[in-house]
Amino acid sequence: MTQYHKFQQFFSLTKILLLFIAIIILPLFISACGQFEGPQGWAGGITDENNLYITSQEGSLYAIDQLDQTVQWKIPLRGDKGENTVYGTPTLFESNLYFGGYDGTFYSIEIEQGQIYWDYTFNNPIITSPAVNDSYVVIGTSDNNLHVIDNNLNPGKPLCSYSTSNQIWASPVIYNQLAIFGSMDHVLRAINLDNCELVWDFETQGAIVASPIISQDIVMFGSLDRTFYGLNAANGKIRWRFDGSFGWYIGDPAIDNENVYAPSMDGHLYALDIATGMKKWSLDTTDAIVSSPVLVNKLLAVASVDGKVHIISTNNGQEQGACDLGEEIRSDLGSHNSIVFVKTEAHSIIALQIKDNGNPDEIWIYLTNEDDPIPRDRIPAC
Repeated sequence: MTQYHKFQQFFSLTKILLLFIAIIILPLFISACGQFEGPQGWAGGITDENNLYITSQEGSLYAIDQLDQTVQWKIPLRGDKGENTVYGTPTLFESNLYFGGYDGTFYSIEIEQGQIYWDYTFNNPIITSPAVNDSYVVIGTSDNNLHVIDNNLNPGKPLCSYSTSNQIWASPVIYNQLAIFGSMDHVLRAINLDNCELVWDFETQGAIVASPIISQDIVMFGSLDRTFYGLNAANGKIRWRFDGSFGWYIGDPAIDNENVYAPSMDGHLYALDIATGMKKWSLDTTDAIVSSPVLVNKLLAVASVDGKVHIISTNNGQEQGACDLGEEIRSDLGSHNSIVFVKTEAHSIIALQIKDNGNPDEIWIYLTNEDDPIPRDRIPAC
């Protein structure tokens, strides 16, 4: 490697490190002072047949009609301003929403009437989304613990916990009787849901902040060692690894029947074969990706931090359309049918209708900051 290429590699790594600090660390940990407003919350939205359920940076949970942006109900979250924001996208299971707040409050919300079904207070911030099934709710907290909650109790209470050696930012997943999760201590672990005993672990060379995803009995995840892994979900043995990214994996991956789509801080979205990890294609968005992409019919929507939403063919990775929202995007995208929902750092929620040819059209915008109304002369972003 020439001195020039060594310098180029060092410069690129330094740029990615600075991006990580600016995009992830500062918004999460800097308290209110000067131009910084403290924790803002980057949770995305989740949908059912009719509504979008999404939290705001101001500390409220909304149910919004997907087609006409009518607010069905709104719940102010508990805690002081700046501490009641939400970082993990809510999980919808049957008729309840589950999520945790930065103040440590964990909620189960009944969605029909928009009422708190139960809540439980942890003593530390919650960054992750929960994994939920009929029997268990699994959630990580920033005091290094993963908690398994009995989902058949009201209120829900932890059955057991597992302690790691660093914070848990990556959301867990449930596989049979296992909870599988990553930690900032570089290790992906699987624990028994009944007693929180360790079943297997797999160590990487970097912190794990992106959530794993499972398909074909393979658990797939990215690490800050710039590697994307595929492991046997039952025993943690490695099946494959992809080392083709020059950036860290911060955003959660998405899957279809054949591929896993891995967003990277190097600005690329990588399509990898689930069975082999072989790269099928990649798309350069030209800016870091820290949010999770979503499938829209046979297309894929992915947002880069600079505010652009890219619509991509899953067949070949070719961009079919794009929309520049003009505001930074760190939140996971949500979708239902042909609509993609985007929450920006400007306290706005935007719905984009994706046409069959991939062209996006903005159909509505909702501002959660009531002191900042939408200008009458505002032109839709696309």
